[in-house]
Amino acid sequence: GSVAMSPPTVTLHLWTEVANGIDKSQTVVWKNAVDSLQEASQYLLTSPEARRFVEGHMRPVISILLEQQPSKIGQMEKNCVEESLRLAVTIVAEDLRAKADPTAGECTVLDVLAAVFNRKKIFYKGSKPSWNVNLIGLPEVRQGTIHKFRSMKGFSALATYLAARVKSNQFPQPDVLHQLLTATVDVIPSQNSIPDASNASSGAPAKVRTIEDEALRLAQAVMDYMGGASEEALKRQAHDSLNTIRYDVQRIFEKLAPTRRREAYAFYEFWRDLTLKLITSQSLPLKLFGWEQVGEIIESSGEMRPPPKSFIVGNAGCTFVNGRYIYAGPLTEDGFARPQSEISYVRKIPDSATEKEGRGKTLTLFRCTMRSHQKWWFLSEADEEQPGTDKDIDYYSHKSKAHEESEPPLFGWTTCRNSGVDPPPNLRASGLMVPPGEEYNTLEHQLAKWAIENKVIELVLGD
Repeated sequence: GSVAMSPPTVTLHLWTEVANGIDKSQTVVWKNAVDSLQEASQYLLTSPEARRFVEGHMRPVISILLEQQPSKIGQMEKNCVEESLRLAVTIVAEDLRAKADPTAGECTVLDVLAAVFNRKKIFYKGSKPSWNVNLIGLPEVRQGTIHKFRSMKGFSALATYLAARVKSNQFPQPDVLHQLLTATVDVIPSQNSIPDASNASSGAPAKVRTIEDEALRLAQAVMDYMGGASEEALKRQAHDSLNTIRYDVQRIFEKLAPTRRREAYAFYEFWRDLTLKLITSQSLPLKLFGWEQVGEIIESSGEMRPPPKSFIVGNAGCTFVNGRYIYAGPLTEDGFARPQSEISYVRKIPDSATEKEGRGKTLTLFRCTMRSHQKWWFLSEADEEQPGTDKDIDYYSHKSKAHEESEPPLFGWTTCRNSGVDPPPNLRASGLMVPPGEEYNTLEHQLAKWAIENKVIELVLGD
């Protein structure tokens, strides 16, 4: 329980001084900003004056500091801004914990947290006062505030706060929600920094699991809120802000898909349900918004499609290049191809083959980023000592356009000068890189099933 601690007179004077500076001239003394917030974080839960200062004046103080251009202020001033931002997120985390239960009232400083997390603020983004002057900002300070909030268990407190208010009018406004969700996306470690499933003994560190759990709880609260909204409530919302929030949640699940596939699939189920509610609604604007969502679901489900299990190469002048190439890229722990990783396919020719048939060769179908940053595909015999170097023997190559970068193109291959023989091959994809039993459960299959079960095609064409 909190003991009623009253702040000393000098602290009360400081808060009054800062409040007067803001009210009279919209200014704050650097050092006072830090000290007033430092004291406020100490007395927030015990002193009504501290709460009055936080709810009335933390917002303008932080707003003034975030408008500062880092290259125009000294190191001491920069430190004041950073320290104040860290104190602000600490205060909000404390307040969220104190207001976990809706009967304790609303956390009225969530918009301050949203401002601190807003990467468009001048202090982070810098500014361009004229066409030839570009003043840089300090985006890493924003990352620092996000990690500070996380270390204060802020995301966990925020998730609890939101979950308790799904059915109340205390749920934050979309613009605030958008900044909170963007910070949540940023706090989830990217998959490339998590150990590969092949050395599963290391396991995903417990800290990563915790971050993922917090992000999932947060996303779930937003999904429950959106999913539970009545047609009237949806009509009142601006569609682009609804779509922004929905996309923020999607980004959380796209980042989590490699480790939390079941939950990612549950998001798509939520998205399909929401879309069905929109396209079957009585309101024409909601209907049209729903059909836009259908287009986005189709596109997103396609982007999440697993790569083929194998490619069959045929028609190549170098006959031993022809045959089946098996997926050899990294896998997630549950046996799916790991998204955003380098994919490659391998064909091993047995030692029992003849010399002409390419006895014992290991052929690779892989993607390589050239010095020009363009991505090319190759059909090569990898060098045993140094694969992926100019010691490889390249038979065929394909210079890809942007839409051909994610997996090997089927047509348009060219013969490499030194080792290749015309004609160049054509490829055919076969199967999907998923664990057994999941072949017909990709997001595209789920979407097709949804469309059939809910007669979505009939809805488009009318009765």
